Amino acid sequence: WAGGGRAEVVEGARDLLGALVAKGGLPELEGDDKRVAQLAAEYADALRGFTLGYDVPLEALVPGLAAAGAGAGSRGAAGGKTHHFSFAFVSLCEHHLLPFHGHLRVVVSAAAAAAPPGRTAVEAVVLKFSHQLQLQERLTAQVAASVMRMEGVNGCLVVGDAVHACMRARGAGKTASSTVTYAKLGRFASDRRLLLRSLQ
Repeated sequence: WAGGGRAEVVEGARDLLGALVAKGGLPELEGDDKRVAQLAAEYADALRGFTLGYDVPLEALVPGLAAAGAGAGSRGAAGGKTHHFSFAFVSLCEHHLLPFHGHLRVVVSAAAAAAPPGRTAVEAVVLKFSHQLQLQERLTAQVAASVMRMEGVNGCLVVGDAVHACMRARGAGKTASSTVTYAKLGRFASDRRLLLRSLQ
């Protein structure tokens, strides 16, 4: 855990398990403090895996980024070619601490004279923001905004399609549903024809 914090998470998980046991749940754990401590540690390590994206600044993962907020399209001329990427991802819903998973489709427009961003760089962006406590809408927006900071990029479209455990297992109980979110910047926000063609 960068900067510590594991002990606090383990303690919190142990308190939660203890409360469930005290209310009559998990009878197999009653009196088994060693097993409770083991489960709490396993939970903390799992949560750690879901939140690795907080550790490393984006600029360290993808060198050469423009300053945040530099403005969509400021790194490349109008026009250019589009490049399509698709990534599977798993993230953790910040509302319920339950996973959601699916695919992010990333379409990048790069100025004709510029080298297109590589798949590794785009994937690093996806991994950073998916390995955080997330909302799907925010994830798609963060990926799009970060890709726009890459050299020569003048447009980015991100389409997220994901299944949420919180929707399937609780609340709405939509066992066969998925959620689709969009983020469009630069050329994809200003050129409707390009947007529709890229969504096909």
